[in-house]
Amino acid sequence: MVDYLARGVNNFEKSGADFAALTGITPHVVFDQLQAKVNLPLVSIPVALCDYAKEQHHERLALLGTAPTMSQHFVQDAFKNSGIIITVPQKSEQAYIGEKSKTN
Repeated sequence: MVDYLARGVNNFEKSGADFAALTGITPHVVFDQLQAKVNLPLVSIPVALCDYAKEQHHERLALLGTAPTMSQHFVQDAFKNSGIIITVPQKSEQAYIGEKSKTN
């Protein structure tokens, strides 16, 4: 997945882009590996979300998403030193959310 995304980012760089963004949050599971393979700066949705939450003075956020987004810690890592608590559904709830998202 990293190589695939890196090819795309490198194509954007060749076409003159100044930066790139992964527009889905799940691919951020490989964000750090991808950034290490490309020269173009990448915008991190979790970091931008953290910045916004701090500006809005939020203290606690709920994280809903795909199974990798909820079960991995790449979103929580962006909030590590922010003082903002990220609440994630329990494993059984994550499975339920995942099943429901497949039917829609």
